[in-house]
Amino acid sequence: MFISLKKYLDSRPEQVAAALLRMVRLLLQGLDLHAVKGDAADYEKYRADIRHIGDSLGERPAASEVLVAAGTIVKAMEEYNSRTSRFIRVQCAELQTMVGMLTKTMATLASGSESSITRLQAIEKQLHKASMIEDFQTARLRLAECLENLRGEIARQREESQRTVAEIASHLTKSQERAAPSAAVRAERRQDPVTGLPGRPEAEAALVELATKNRRAYAVVFVIERLELINVRFGYAAGDQVLLLFSQHLAQSLSGADQLFRWSGPALLALLKREGTPTEVREELTRITAPRLEKTVHVGGRSVLLPLGANWAMFSVADYRPVQLLFLQFDNLVQGGGGQRVAESA
Repeated sequence: MFISLKKYLDSRPEQVAAALLRMVRLLLQGLDLHAVKGDAADYEKYRADIRHIGDSLGERPAASEVLVAAGTIVKAMEEYNSRTSRFIRVQCAELQTMVGMLTKTMATLASGSESSITRLQAIEKQLHKASMIEDFQTARLRLAECLENLRGEIARQREESQRTVAEIASHLTKSQERAAPSAAVRAERRQDPVTGLPGRPEAEAALVELATKNRRAYAVVFVIERLELINVRFGYAAGDQVLLLFSQHLAQSLSGADQLFRWSGPALLALLKREGTPTEVREELTRITAPRLEKTVHVGGRSVLLPLGANWAMFSVADYRPVQLLFLQFDNLVQGGGGQRVAESA
């Protein structure tokens, strides 16, 4: 707003006083309308104080009232500016901390890209030292560039992971094709000679079918404890009796809709279709395996009482794509003795 002072030059004292009062009111209006906004509540209180000072002057204030009002205005401006500066500093510090936390998290996620980690850490240090708007603008541009590179790196790693999984699935398929017996041999092996259960080929086919139907199911591997030691000390006939007894115990304990297979060596595989939570399924399996079974075997004219138990691990079929990856998990468990007598994963 432009105010012409020409008509006030060489004016009478009352005209000068009126001009000064008009100037004071215009300054108060400007202080009210153009104050820097900080904390919302503090901002509204400051504007209300300025308007109150203007209203208190009246139409024809005395000189002493104008001077008092001027002092009050300066004090109000000083206090508000001080609080607003502190508010902006705190806000800036909080933003720096938040951005620092984000950069640290992104650096952790970018574990496969050393260059991205180094650049993120440099940006974090720059933000803590930033004091001018140009510093923040430069950091923002560097951060945008770094994030773009990081997105490309993540996409590349995802593609590599997908290729790796596809290669594993391909190798598994080829291995199974090479190891697949003839139709006549498959017919002979349809039932395990020790337990009478379907064998590993049938177990693999059942797993593939479950995965194709995308039904909620769990695969549970049971590894008989000390079966190899029993075979060595008392003969394979004793070991076969132990394996048969435990398979019969599982068949009687599981639901009629469940499928039970002889996987390999000391391992049995059960496929369970359950609508309950993984925790509920684990509790059911714990109840089944909790009883300690015993089997009396006759060796060299004497009877030996053998305790029976099994380690087990549970897997959610839907979590493995391709499902052939489960076959490797089962074989690793068999080689390692089956883990603990609890569910390893679900």
